[in-house]
Amino acid sequence: MAVGARPSDIGGMIGRQSLMLVAAGVIAGLLAAWRVAPVIRSLLYGVTPGDGVSLVGAALFVVVVAAAATAIPVGRATRVEPASALRE
Repeated sequence: MAVGARPSDIGGMIGRQSLMLVAAGVIAGLLAAWRVAPVIRSLLYGVTPGDGVSLVGAALFVVVVAAAATAIPVGRATRVEPASALRE
C-alpha cells in the first residue's frame, strides 16, 4: 500500500488486478472449451458444443463469482491505515 494513496485508488488497483486474472482465466477456459468440444460432443444433451448462450452464461457466472469473492478483500484493503501497515 502506498503512503498517501486514497482508498479508492487502492480498491481500483486490486479490482483491476483481479479483473485481469479473471479475464485471462475466462479466455483460457473458453479456448479450452472450444478445443475440447468435439471430444465431449457425445456427453452433451440438448446443447451443441459451440452453444454461445451456454458459453457466455458460464463465463458471466465466473465473472460474477469472482467479483463477489474480490469484494471482501477490496473492502478490507481500503480500510487499512498506511501507518499501521508500515508498523506491521
